[in-house]
This record gives sequence, C-alpha cells and structure tokens, in this order.
Amino acid sequence: SFGLILLLAAQPSGSNASTARAEAYYHFSLAQQAKRQGKAEDALDELRKAQKSDPRSAVIRTEQAAVLRELNRIDEALAAAREAVRLDADDAKAHLVLAHLFIMKADSGATLADLKSAALQYEEVVRLDPDDAQTLRTLATLYGQLNDLAGAAKAWERYLATEPGDLDAYLRLGALYLAKGETDRAAATFKQALDVDPGSAPTYAKLADVFDKAQQLEQAILHYRKALEIDASDLRTRLVLGDVLLRANRPQEALAEGEAVLQADAKNLEGLVLKGSALRDMKELPAAEAAADQALALQRGDLRAAFLRITILESREDHEAALSELERLLARDRRGESQASHNDRVFWLHLAMAKRQLKKYSEAAAALAKANEAGDPDPRLYASQMEALALAKEYGKALEVAKAARARFPEDSALGIQEAMVWQEQGDTARAQALLETLRSKAPQDGEVLLRL
Repeated sequence: SFGLILLLAAQPSGSNASTARAEAYYHFSLAQQAKRQGKAEDALDELRKAQKSDPRSAVIRTEQAAVLRELNRIDEALAAAREAVRLDADDAKAHLVLAHLFIMKADSGATLADLKSAALQYEEVVRLDPDDAQTLRTLATLYGQLNDLAGAAKAWERYLATEPGDLDAYLRLGALYLAKGETDRAAATFKQALDVDPGSAPTYAKLADVFDKAQQLEQAILHYRKALEIDASDLRTRLVLGDVLLRANRPQEALAEGEAVLQADAKNLEGLVLKGSALRDMKELPAAEAAADQALALQRGDLRAAFLRITILESREDHEAALSELERLLARDRRGESQASHNDRVFWLHLAMAKRQLKKYSEAAAALAKANEAGDPDPRLYASQMEALALAKEYGKALEVAKAARARFPEDSALGIQEAMVWQEQGDTARAQALLETLRSKAPQDGEVLLRL
C-alpha cells in the first residue's frame, strides 16, 4: 500500500535501521491485514509494535489514529493524529484524519473551536494538494457552518477552479456573495451557472433574488417568471414573486400568484397571507380579512397572519382595534422565535403609528424608542421620536433625544433639521436658524436645509 511505501521511504540507512525498518514493515503489514478482516483491536496492537520499531513514523501514527477513530476512541485518536502532524507537517493524510476527528468531536456536542480546528487542518490538506476537490468542497461547507462567509466563498472559488462544471457550487457561491451584499459578483456567478445549465429554474430564481436585493424589482419579476416557466410547481418562487409584485404595487398580479399557490396547496399558510395582502392592497378588505382568518385557523398565533389582520384594521382606519392587536402581539411568548427583535421593531413601529393617529403623541414617542431598542439604532427613528415629542409639546425630552441622536449620528442632516424644528416650536428661532446655518455650511447643496432657512 501507499502507506507501506512511505513507511519504507522514511527509514534511515544502516544495519540497525534496516532491522527496525523490517520489523516496522512487518507489523504494519499485519495491521493492515487485521484491519481488512475487521479486527480493529488486533490492528491497533500491531501498529503499537510498528511504532515501537519506528517511533518517528508519521504514517504509523496516522494509521493508529484512523483505527482508534473506527473504535470511537476519539481522544486517543486525536492524540495520535496530532503527533503524526507534528512528526510530518507535510503529510496530507495526517491532516485529513485529524480534521475528520475534530468534526467527529464537534458532532458529539463539542464547541465551535473544534470546527475551527478542523478547518485549519483541511486548509493544510489543500495547501499540500491544491486540486483536492473533495476537501475544498468540505472546507467550503465547513466555513458556511462557522458563518465565515468570506472563507466559504474563497473555498468555493478554489473548488470551482478544479470543478468548473458543478452547478450546485455556483449556486452556493452566488448565494454567499448575495449574503455578503456583493450583488454584482452574485449576479455574475449565477450567470456562470446558467452557462453550465441554461435550463436551471433554481438559477433563474437565485438571479432574481439578486435583483430583488438590489431593488431592481422589474428584473427580479422577469427572472422569477422565467424560473416558473421552467418549473411551474415551485411554490417558494411563486410566493417570493408575489411578495415582489406587492412591493412593486402590482397587487392583482400578486393575487394571481397567491391563488396559484393555493390551487396547488389549499392549506398553504403563506399562500393565504399573500392572497390576503394582495386583497388588502386592492381595498377588498372583507375578502382580505377572510383570508387572514383562514390563515389563523390553520395556525393559531402565526405572526404573519396576525400582522396581516392588523394592517387590514389600519386600512379600515380602525386604529383602536389595531392598537389592541399590536399590544397583544408585543406581549407574546417569544420562545423559539428566530427573528423576535426584527418582529418587535415592526410591531413597535406600527404601535407608534396607531398612537399617533389617536393623537397620543407622548406614547407614540415611547413606542418609537422601543422600536429603536429592538435593533440597530436608526437616525430616522430618532427623528420621528423627536417629532412626536414636539407634537406632545415635551420639548425638553425632544432635545434630550436630539442630543443622544446627534452623538451617534453627528453627520445626519435630517436629525439636525428635526432638532432645529424643535427649537423653532419651542420659540427659540435664533437657535433654530443658527443650527440650520451650521448644517448649510456642512452641506451647501442640501435642499431640505435650504428649504427650512
């Protein structure tokens, strides 16, 4: 075997060395034979004897690690593999076995540190063999598990250099670019995927995702429809297309996609929410409410359906009822909810809208503060909070918010304008004008600043 060839090549010259080499070779051969017969303990015993004859052989240590792995003696296997790598840092198999052991340890409930250690060992394997496509693919997947988008993208790039016809790899790489916000590279990668398979519906859908993220809604719609021409049964693509059509203010077309989903699956909750949303935007509110109720009957407490009901109430201008529903949602049990903070921000914003419509300005400001706490601070939320407090004639509190906001976003002119309006409302015209002049000096072409002067 290749291991035996390496074992022989590693031996020093001389009569004593020749004897040791022969003994190591003999025991290594017996270990291989025992391993083929499924006698792992016997194989391990022979490998110990081989190691005694040649204690500096990385090949023997690597084989020991492999057998110990079969016996599920992971800690001992790790020790053997680490020693193999120490003895010969250029032994690709030793690095590969060590990587596999770290993965096994991670799978048994260990920390992310083991996955990171595995990635380091796989990197060593591809350093020694840059064309090892299987290891590159494994490495790319592993970086994905570690949420290392840059590392995963680089590994997929290297993999595709060796396997340029792998459609799945192009789709994975393009999705990574999209997740990193590199829409141009994502689009180019998906176009390469279409060169590999011009009839790939998933590739058209992925390319549509890129256009969607870039806010090129017409191109997104075009490519989602191209995907559906190839595979009309893809409900996920229909649902996403429907959402894009809603955002493009094309509710009738969105309704058609929702109906198509429900024709294929009458109990599809997302299809019902899409249908209800389209009907809401078409001002067919009783039918929209019926769709929302049907969705809630399928899955009580579903946030999408519950929020649809709230937006229908807003469309009816029933702000008291909307407020009540929003307060109930904000008091919900959040256990197991993957996007609780994002959902809370949306709900707090709509609560603030309802409070404002009911002229409860101080409470609206408090809701906007909660919305800002539910995610990364947003200067627009600070500005809206200041405006609500000014409407409540709580100018001191509004200026306190302004001070905190300007400390976070000193170059945001909209915040400066809103602060100036607060000073104006409070009656300090000179202070307001001075602030606007300062803003104009920093941005002479800012139309909003010029408008206020």
